[in-house]
Amino acid sequence: MLPSAAALYKQRLAALQKGHPSERCVGHGPTDYATLGQPRRIIQMPQMIAILYESYNHFRQIFLDGRPLPPVTQPAYMGYSVGHWDGDTLVVETTGLDDRGWLDMNGHPQTETTKITERYRRRDFGHMDLQLIIEDPNAYSKPWGVNLALNYFADEDMIEMMCENEKDFGHMVGK
Repeated sequence: MLPSAAALYKQRLAALQKGHPSERCVGHGPTDYATLGQPRRIIQMPQMIAILYESYNHFRQIFLDGRPLPPVTQPAYMGYSVGHWDGDTLVVETTGLDDRGWLDMNGHPQTETTKITERYRRRDFGHMDLQLIIEDPNAYSKPWGVNLALNYFADEDMIEMMCENEKDFGHMVGK
């Protein structure tokens, strides 16, 4: 990590994740969702893959129609994603991330120059391997990554999850 990113990360760790976007019902970004054990559904169509997240009722679009990543004009928590198939592996590139997002619950920072490359490979029914590579010259001195083994419950229904922190806050502080 570059010094400014390391300082922000240490501050977030010391605060025990206080300030995470989910406190404001904003939710998580692609890498943050990947590390959570929350249900999700992947819907594959010829020109696009959609990922539905039970948490916060969010969704993500991954365009497969050959378009390039656009210039960043409107940063978003989920960014903008394009993908292609490399054999049996889905390769997804994402840019356009909002610098207020976190890469994970521990608080690894991201900036508007973050580029995420994901490699999804379905190992068998209900199991997927995911390799995440993070590149961000404004936060990290070199690319870094992690390999994750994801479990999916392909035959289960998702339920609605509502975030109402402003109503639940009194219970969280013991009032």
